Amino acid sequence: MKNEQKQTPGPWRVGGDGYERKRSDGTPWRSLNLYGARPTPGETGRQVAEVCIDKGCDWWEPEARANARLIAACPTMCDYVNKKALSGDSEAMRIISEINA
Repeated sequence: MKNEQKQTPGPWRVGGDGYERKRSDGTPWRSLNLYGARPTPGETGRQVAEVCIDKGCDWWEPEARANARLIAACPTMCDYVNKKALSGDSEAMRIISEINA
């Protein structure tokens, strides 16, 4: 099985609280930015995703932060599944096939 990775290589990380913005109705919100591997030490790395948080929405913020951490873990999980696929695990092969579709 050949893995033709199209995604930004990992590891990914959640980088701070992002930027505070306002919607057209004036409602404040901010984002958690996710970054790919740092090309050289000291660089931020390429932004690969953004998770939005409604500012002042206490129930949503912990969930959004958990979502950001889960997304950041995806390259590591993908590497693990790919190793299982290369060892012949049919379910892992199916998952990798869907990722690379």
